[in-house]
Amino acid sequence: MTDTAHTAAADWAVLIGVNFYGNQVRGLKGAVADVQAMEQYLRAHGIQQIQVLTSDVSPDPGSKLPKEAPSQWPTPENVTASLERIIDMSQRGDFVYIHFSGHGMQMKATSPEYSHEETGDLALVLFHQDYGARCMQGIKLAELLQRMVAHGLFITVVLDCCFSGSVIRRDDTGLSSIRAIPYDSAIDSAFPFDGKLEPSRYRVVQSVPTWLIDPNGYNIFAACSPHETAQEMRLGPDSSERRGALSYFLYRALQASCGAKITTRSLYNHLRLKFHLFWPRQTPMQFGRAEQSFFRALGREQNTDISVLRKGQDLYLDAGLAHGVCKDDEYAIYPLLSAEMDPPLVGSPSFYARVHTVEGLTSTLIKTASQYENSCSETRWQAKRISLSTWKVPVHLNCDDNLRAQWMEIASHKRFLHLLSENYEDLPSIFYVSLNGEGKYEILDSSRHPLKLLPAVSRNGTESITQVSNMLEHLSAFKYVAGIENLTPCVSFEESFIIQILDETGNRYLPGEVVPVQPDELFTLDIQNCSETPLFFEIFDMDSLWQITQVLAGGGEEFKVVTPKKQQDDRPEHTGRQKVPFRASIPDELKAINEHECEDIFKVFITSKATSFATLQMPPLVVSADISRGATRGRNNYHDLAAFLGDFAAPFRASDMAGAIENWTTRTFVIKTS
Repeated sequence: MTDTAHTAAADWAVLIGVNFYGNQVRGLKGAVADVQAMEQYLRAHGIQQIQVLTSDVSPDPGSKLPKEAPSQWPTPENVTASLERIIDMSQRGDFVYIHFSGHGMQMKATSPEYSHEETGDLALVLFHQDYGARCMQGIKLAELLQRMVAHGLFITVVLDCCFSGSVIRRDDTGLSSIRAIPYDSAIDSAFPFDGKLEPSRYRVVQSVPTWLIDPNGYNIFAACSPHETAQEMRLGPDSSERRGALSYFLYRALQASCGAKITTRSLYNHLRLKFHLFWPRQTPMQFGRAEQSFFRALGREQNTDISVLRKGQDLYLDAGLAHGVCKDDEYAIYPLLSAEMDPPLVGSPSFYARVHTVEGLTSTLIKTASQYENSCSETRWQAKRISLSTWKVPVHLNCDDNLRAQWMEIASHKRFLHLLSENYEDLPSIFYVSLNGEGKYEILDSSRHPLKLLPAVSRNGTESITQVSNMLEHLSAFKYVAGIENLTPCVSFEESFIIQILDETGNRYLPGEVVPVQPDELFTLDIQNCSETPLFFEIFDMDSLWQITQVLAGGGEEFKVVTPKKQQDDRPEHTGRQKVPFRASIPDELKAINEHECEDIFKVFITSKATSFATLQMPPLVVSADISRGATRGRNNYHDLAAFLGDFAAPFRASDMAGAIENWTTRTFVIKTS
């Protein structure tokens, strides 16, 4: 590592690549090249405090040691010392990048509190002079990361190895390319964990986190989901050069960014689609702060654009029927980084495109403007939808005949709000607007009872109409999301899983049922995979503050994977189920008005491949009754949400990209806390 005087906001990197494990463990061919490429990229972009730890095959065929000097070997001691040195020398606000390429191993669970019930624990398989391979337990890495977070550092970790239960024995001829080794108790016990982990705090209806995830300070990119193996890929049909798939796609994406700031979420969504199109045998995973910039602190506000990739002559959109995409929808296509550069790029899009075919979770596009020829060398973009859904939530207006024209004009610009006059009393409505006894506007529910936490608004012409309309737009968008379902589901997919909620006493609740819990009582979402292929799921909490939260994001994840059940001889069994524990509490806003119970809607999206529904999130609806002292604060741009949703009635077809059916469905539970 370069020993230079430390300055504020410095950048640090530890790059670990293990090709050579002595004679006891099968070696790799591309791990060292992975970290060498990343070192080259980091130095080209100003990061000089880099520790590179590698073990490569010696040119001496009889040597039992790597070609590097012992101080550069990727041993548990050297890796730990490098990370400890950063903790000692860094200052609050510094950035740390950690990249591991090598074998991963699935260990027996090390902690009843923090270990994963199904997959056990991750271990990084490092080099050892006497034994060839020794592991660094994932729980040790988590302890070091927590100390870095407590020190105020921003951390990104890339693990290009089999991760968290992804060690699956294969019978093909490509075993040398798989970055996993079987569980070995000798390797396991050689580097015991003697540290301490601090449990993370939970918020209102949040998942109880596991030991590896503390989303408050770092990001982790993992090469594959639990049911898969991380593999090396050849860089061409006639090439002998190999690279880790995650390392290679990440390096290419960062090169294309030209050093510009890009959020973790956008980078991950690009990588996920890249894998889906070009290396579908792996599904990369991301944990932690999705809004954090990949090489720095927090980036811009969450970007809701959708990734677009070109494969051959075809353009693929990373959204499909489940996201509201319809045939003939139109999109403006921009360069991948245009919405995230600081300041953002302004100008015409690269080209326009129209949806040609729609699958469950992805779509194909065709160009509709000549700018495309000028961008033919590009392979990645972001899409903004420019034709929006017309489905709206009906709301009855039972007041202000003399201001009806103003109400209708303001409501006509809302994406989810459809005002109905008293002439349509026979039509059902989800909300009503009325004048109360004090002559103020009130929003009522479908039973015509005032909504809790929403104050009556004094009549003040256009200004008050705008405020109430903004409140109605937020409420209507919330109800729209609550009603999402697949109207033409695949029967076999619907039968491929069992989902239920279990309370602390063992009572079972099925979708659609009310789950009664007490504040701080533990309850568990239990999903069982009955098929032979993996399932993916995301969970959204729709609470009494009219807020939609991606629950797993509170634990650093966007989705979870339920692997098929599989009995294995020499490693933990894949049980074919995932259990996610939660606790609920009553919001302080309700307690302040002497309300001691609340209801949350738990909406679960189950899909046949990894996807993202992050755009469904909405902030709480916070309002002031006095519009002179505060406006409505909710979602800033409902057009983004409208672009994500739409018609869910079209049937599914097989995808041409990987020959897989793109299925999705939803399940809903009502959590009543009192």
